[in-house]
Amino acid sequence: MLGIVLEIKSSYENLDPSEKKVADFIILKFPFIPYTSISTLAEEVKTSKTTINRFCKKMGYSGYKDFKVRILKETLLSSSELFSGTDVPLEKIDKTNILKVLSFVIKSNISTLIETKNLLAPEIINQAVETLIQSSKTYLVGIGSSIPVVIDAEHRFNRLGINCYACTDPHFQIVRCINLSSSDTIIGISHSGYSKDVFNTLQIAKSKRAKIISITSSPYSPIAKIADYLLPNATRKAPFLSESISSRISQMAIIDILSSIIYLRKSEKLENSLIEIENLLASKRLDDF
Repeated sequence: MLGIVLEIKSSYENLDPSEKKVADFIILKFPFIPYTSISTLAEEVKTSKTTINRFCKKMGYSGYKDFKVRILKETLLSSSELFSGTDVPLEKIDKTNILKVLSFVIKSNISTLIETKNLLAPEIINQAVETLIQSSKTYLVGIGSSIPVVIDAEHRFNRLGINCYACTDPHFQIVRCINLSSSDTIIGISHSGYSKDVFNTLQIAKSKRAKIISITSSPYSPIAKIADYLLPNATRKAPFLSESISSRISQMAIIDILSSIIYLRKSEKLENSLIEIENLLASKRLDDF
């Protein structure tokens, strides 16, 4: 357990009832606190900014900002033993045993997928699917490590008859969104949920009355809050690693879920077009040699 959580628990009995509510929420949502504004935290806890700052000062910090910085530093230090670009802690495995590394990574990703299943609400998935099917056009936006997910979604959805465009350039995302309307949909994908470029794009889409679907591992982030339909994905170390492999896998799993349901609902209409696509793609493959 992280030291700052132990500090909160050891000081818990000295807090007043409103401060205990702040403490309970911080312990429950600890990984997201460095990326949660004081206004958002106050709204979620149903308390005041003054109470939050008073809590932080009782914990020995100058204020909420200082408190968030301490959490971020502590968590980054606890994650410093990670392989670059992966979520595997060296201390838990024998790095010379490839079989153990393989097993650990696979089990971790399976665990993330199961957690994602538990986070998703079937009724929201259903509404998101109906929105995609009924939309005149759909834009997918994401930058950085979300780009592979955006491109994969464009490929999958277009094969299913969804008029879909991937936008991975922040400037082009804005240009695209200018032409959105209430009959359109935009899907914003962000690991942290705090990508300024993606959020600004979704704000423009909102002003055009387009429907917004957000896929993020941070349910209290701006990208989550602006959504009409939030599809949260689990992640092992998020949101502290700028790139989380497990997060990307769970995001792709959500795209797979949406695609599967779209196919099931449109299978009769799609049969001829899917056969045509397969026949055309066959010409792109090498003959046996």
